[in-house]
Order: sequence, then C-alpha cells, then structure tokens
Amino acid sequence: MADAYDNLLSTSYQMVAGPKIDTRRPGAKKRDKDGFVMFPLPWRDRLGKVHHVSTMWLALFILFATWRNPDEPVIVSNIAIEGWGKLSREEKRQGLRELEECGLVSVKQVGRQSPRVTVLDCQPEPTESSRLSTSDTCPVNQ
Repeated sequence: MADAYDNLLSTSYQMVAGPKIDTRRPGAKKRDKDGFVMFPLPWRDRLGKVHHVSTMWLALFILFATWRNPDEPVIVSNIAIEGWGKLSREEKRQGLRELEECGLVSVKQVGRQSPRVTVLDCQPEPTESSRLSTSDTCPVNQ
C-alpha cells in the first residue's frame, strides 16, 4: 500500500518540459550572449600610439578579464587569449611590452610561466590647454 502511495506522489509532482514560451515584451530585442568590454576613455589616447593591431586585441582581452575579476592579476596564457584573435607568442610578448611602455599595465613574468598583468590606474594625459588653465588658476603655482 505504501508503494502505491509513494508512486502516486512521485508521478503527481514531476516536472514536465513543455514548449518554451517567450516571456519578453513584444518588440524587445534579444540580448547578445557574447558580452562586452568596458573600455576606459584614457586608454583610447594611449592606445592610439601603439604600432601593432595585436596590441589592441591583447588590451581588449586584459580589460575584459580585469572586469570579470578585478581583484586578481590577469594570467595571459596562450590558451586564454586563443579566442581574442590569432596572436602568436611573439605578438603577445610585443603587445605586452607596448602596453607596459604606454603606462597602461604592469607585467610580471617569472621564468617561462605565463605573464601576470595588472591594469594600472591611468588618468587622461593632460593637454597643453589643460596645463595652461590649471597653472593659471591654481594658487600653489603662483
């Protein structure tokens, strides 16, 4: 008797998969599942000085990885950057050197391990007009 009762309970509460119902409001756009990269504006000016396109791809990868896990340095392994363009080891090395020269990242590499990259807090580069305006109004400079 207990078996029949257990069988009744197990069948009456089973989840049944039905057709998918679209619950979005009419006219709503479907979201892109690929994600996005948050791009700081000070990087725009500094990345304008780089010489290789691979450096741009590497910068986007580093920004995306930093956004996902801001407390840890980004491990830039060949496998990790595989989906961010066809970057060779040489292009990766060259790109990291350019990003470091621009003052955007600091790179730490021990032996043959993958480099660990930390994004530096960069401010926009001051323009000549902003230098003149701040020196005119700043009481410290007078």
